[in-house]
Amino acid sequence: MKNSIIIVLFFLSLQSFSQKIQTKLGPGIDLKNEDVNSIFNLWKNYLSSNPDLIYDNPNWNDSEKKKYKSYDLLKSEGFLNPSIYALQPLNTVLYINEFGNDYIIHSMYYWINEDNTLNPLAITNVVAKKENGVFKLYNYLPFYTNVWKSKQVGMINYNYPNDYIFDNENAQKADKLLHKLNELFDLDLKNLTYYIARDCDEIHKMKGFEYIISMGRTPSLCRFYDTQNSIVYSSSKIGEYDMHELIHVINAKYTKAHYLLLSGLATYTNDKSASFGKPFLYYIDRIQNYIDANLGIDLADFEKLPQIDEIDAYYFVGALITDIILEKGGIDLLKEALNSGVEDKDLLQFLEKKVGLNKQKLDSLLKNKFKKASQNQNFTFRINY
Repeated sequence: MKNSIIIVLFFLSLQSFSQKIQTKLGPGIDLKNEDVNSIFNLWKNYLSSNPDLIYDNPNWNDSEKKKYKSYDLLKSEGFLNPSIYALQPLNTVLYINEFGNDYIIHSMYYWINEDNTLNPLAITNVVAKKENGVFKLYNYLPFYTNVWKSKQVGMINYNYPNDYIFDNENAQKADKLLHKLNELFDLDLKNLTYYIARDCDEIHKMKGFEYIISMGRTPSLCRFYDTQNSIVYSSSKIGEYDMHELIHVINAKYTKAHYLLLSGLATYTNDKSASFGKPFLYYIDRIQNYIDANLGIDLADFEKLPQIDEIDAYYFVGALITDIILEKGGIDLLKEALNSGVEDKDLLQFLEKKVGLNKQKLDSLLKNKFKKASQNQNFTFRINY
């Protein structure tokens, strides 16, 4: 639903693999040009120096390493999981062109299939400019949004196109929500950067993805939260108050939380934008229809939760597990659950020990909650934002 692509490759489970990406030069690039030659070697060195890791990489500029925790925005979450670098594709520099006093590196990431056909993954734009007389790499985002408007509302710094009509009332609601989240979940959030793009494809492009395999899919619903850098990327259809992504600010605090709880919390609201443009009960009905047609489904088997058309069922299973925990012990028990571990066994053990639900009872209770909410067309949320 957030227009991200999760790619599962068996070899990626081997975390000891170094991310050294092979890079070659596309035809027609003049390496006799001293600047172009320096920039190509800079990019080649970067891609061969474990770019998926966060460290003081000498190929990246110092100012962005200070500004962002994950300074290369191409690798922060939202588009590919694992990141484009961790997928270890091949890379070809298509061309390097001047951009004022700077240069833009356009390169393609791809795999070669067994039948020798090309499997393209992405085309990215990365900026090269001089820092103390030496070329360094820079994100494309500040260059793309350089002429955009900016507005500070409370702790949120909004950035949006010049032709976008800003809604101050929704911005105030967003700031109020962040203060409430700070209070409820013991956060220490002081500022948040928020980009409002025209559509989903522009979110990709402004971050530096000229092309990526998820482009063109449900563009009006594309948005995500960059946990490491406290950045919300949303679209003009949702605007200043993207409640789903704003709730995700808790992710940075609760790093030991199971994904079902984090995803469920962001969906656990009657705000229409938080449930992907439709009311919460709309998706409850769709999932209940699936349960009725697949009576053998086990909702406590988290690895096998289905995708129903465009709906990832785990969001709403997570929301109902959140509701179960809140019903048992309120916000304090929920915070305890958020610290209980990231593995399926951790969450299941917590639910059995603290809530009294083994897997069989959890499956039964979840199905009862889906059925009751669908039949009554009513659901009471136990957190008031």
